[in-house]
Amino acid sequence: MGGRGVVWLLYPPFAAAGWLGAHAVAYVLVAPDDHHRSELLAESGHGYLGAAPLVLACAVTVVVAGLAMAIHDGFRGGRHTHIPIWPLALVPILGFAVQEHVERLIELGAFPTGAALEPTFLVGTALQLPFALTAVLMARAVLALGRLIGRGLAYRPTPRPRALATSWRLPDWLAPVPVRPLASSHGERAPPGARIP
Repeated sequence: MGGRGVVWLLYPPFAAAGWLGAHAVAYVLVAPDDHHRSELLAESGHGYLGAAPLVLACAVTVVVAGLAMAIHDGFRGGRHTHIPIWPLALVPILGFAVQEHVERLIELGAFPTGAALEPTFLVGTALQLPFALTAVLMARAVLALGRLIGRGLAYRPTPRPRALATSWRLPDWLAPVPVRPLASSHGERAPPGARIP
């Protein structure tokens, strides 16, 4: 799995963390008092939030796996993959709306028609977009980091060309002048001539 597969592996943990983070911040902003917030959470079917540490541990595991896959992708020389922002940023907003309605449906046993007008729903929906954009940026950062590490591990420096072997010679003005025997006044010895009596 490379390219887009790594993106789709990295994004959900960050999206889930942003989704739950915005959810928690919304309840803190609407009900700053701990006791009042606990009652509000219990009334609206938030008993499952006790499992948040387990969800967080799973998210960290998936992010580490995604980072390892991005490193592998970078090591193989994978191309840059574009992470679409707007579709991914809209998923947590829709998910939050569904989550709030399902929580109340389970708790009340009837469809909560007024859930969309509650302060926690309005504040939570408003917070989802910045948290979702942060999740996309975090996924992009982890993907880029993994590919950078992978490319660094795969880097093999190209060997430098060796210097060309040059034969050196003396400059012309220092080179010895070759001796040509016929050009000088000294030639070879002539054969002995015949004697005349």
